[in-house]
Amino acid sequence: MSLSLPLRAGCCLPAILAVALLGGCKGGHGPAGQVDAAYLQELEQWRAGRVTEMKRSPGRLAYVASGRLLPGRYSLGGELAREADLRLPVAVAELGHLELDAEHARFVGIDADSPLPLQPSEFDVDPGTRLAVADGQFFVVRTGPLWGWRYTRAKAAQQHRFAGFQHYPVDARWRIKARWKAYPQPRPLVVLTTIGTPLEFSMPGEASFWVAGREHRLRAVMLPEGDAMMFMFSDRTCGRGSHNSGRNLVVDLPAAGQRWIELDFNRAENPACALTPHLVCPLAPPEARLELAVEAGEQAWREA
Repeated sequence: MSLSLPLRAGCCLPAILAVALLGGCKGGHGPAGQVDAAYLQELEQWRAGRVTEMKRSPGRLAYVASGRLLPGRYSLGGELAREADLRLPVAVAELGHLELDAEHARFVGIDADSPLPLQPSEFDVDPGTRLAVADGQFFVVRTGPLWGWRYTRAKAAQQHRFAGFQHYPVDARWRIKARWKAYPQPRPLVVLTTIGTPLEFSMPGEASFWVAGREHRLRAVMLPEGDAMMFMFSDRTCGRGSHNSGRNLVVDLPAAGQRWIELDFNRAENPACALTPHLVCPLAPPEARLELAVEAGEQAWREA
């Protein structure tokens, strides 16, 4: 699934300065652990990469319009259209009609003789069928049984004010060694999205670890690339500093027989919907609620 300095205050500091300051910072479970300069440099590069990923085209910040759809027929156009059920924020007139039933979507251009089948994008991950409109792209999406539409513009991502997330202070104590238990066979997991639709994942295993005298467990889900997995989690900072739907932790897929992995919560990242209302993201399942405050990683983004 989808994820340049300068960063804002509270983000990466130069390595030497950060090491000096860490002694006075507080983590989620005691005094902050010391962090070496090499790790801080690696973490700073990861954060800069997150900014680059967000602003790439097409990326999360390229989404400028969206909506839900029911089966039916919709006129599609832009700001110059006299009438349009779906009006895109670009200076174009009528474009044609979108036809939708329970299973299929089609587009009939204003001058076209036959409909164009539209393969939907599922959960905004796979591209589906994109229609070029002005300097952007229009496409339909399907999340569970629900249909919707999106419009993206590359310039929107480049012009967005996003320059980086704020972060909790870096704390080595949130680099946790966890026991990894691979399942004999992947298990299915169904979670709800931010619009209440079901989303299916495949779980390769689970991780267990101890914090503040208590054992915690998180189950991993496979990412589409196949070489990485993701832990969705919520904690006591949700809505009080971190994103209210939870955060994600991406980890390389363990090798066969591997029994331990590192969960580096300093790399806890916001979900796809953190920066734009035009994307849907999965909600961390109830069993992924950690009864502690994970004061590490990315904080909720608020436009300055």
